[in-house]
Amino acid sequence: MIINKLIVQGKTYQRTLFFSKDLNVISGETTSGKSLVLSLIDFCLGKDSLSLKVQPELKEYVDIVFLQLEINREIFTIAKNINKNTSSSLIYYCEFNSISEYMPEKMRKKEFQKFLMNKLGIMEFKKTKNNHVATN
Repeated sequence: MIINKLIVQGKTYQRTLFFSKDLNVISGETTSGKSLVLSLIDFCLGKDSLSLKVQPELKEYVDIVFLQLEINREIFTIAKNINKNTSSSLIYYCEFNSISEYMPEKMRKKEFQKFLMNKLGIMEFKKTKNNHVATN
């Protein structure tokens, strides 16, 4: 899985952070947003909520976060609304620049996790409870 870009967008605000296909290093001063970048990625990949204590202005200016991924040469853009506590994600089967031409698929958290696992070729294992029966 390759992260191509992270986009935060509001009615009058948009910022895009591009990632290279190689190594990416996030550096900066205290409270410059390093942890926020990782939190936004985590949020797009399935975390239910986003803490904006350090960056409260983000909540004021940004409504939605987009994460453009490449998995096995397929491009997907994941969208999540930061102002609603939702466990749903919107999946666009295209690059971010083309999302206006596509209808997204809405997935609940479990569906989205299965989608990602399937695209990554990871088998899903279910935990089962071990019931031991004592024998004499």
